[in-house]
Amino acid sequence: MLIVFVEQITPRIRYTFDFIFKERGVDYTFVTKIDELKGGENIFNYSLKSIHCPSISPCTLLFEDFVRVTDVSKGNFEGEECLAFHQINDPIATIFYLLTRYEEYGSV
Repeated sequence: MLIVFVEQITPRIRYTFDFIFKERGVDYTFVTKIDELKGGENIFNYSLKSIHCPSISPCTLLFEDFVRVTDVSKGNFEGEECLAFHQINDPIATIFYLLTRYEEYGSV
């Protein structure tokens, strides 16, 4: 079981992580409080908090509950191309952006 630390669980976070993990048969759960983490667990940190485990610092896209025109540019995360949102390279938000075709909502 993978434990994913996030500061807030949103519908966008659930949707994206379900696509990444659940659709591939990987069991995971979210934790929103650091004191709920235990040593020896498989932990992934998707927050701005400093936790000693694999981490990605998120942009705000998956924590919003509205659609807005977003500053998107080409980015790089550990040698792989991804999108940068307001200059923050975020491969998780990139997955959400592409899955939902988010750019089409801002063009109406």
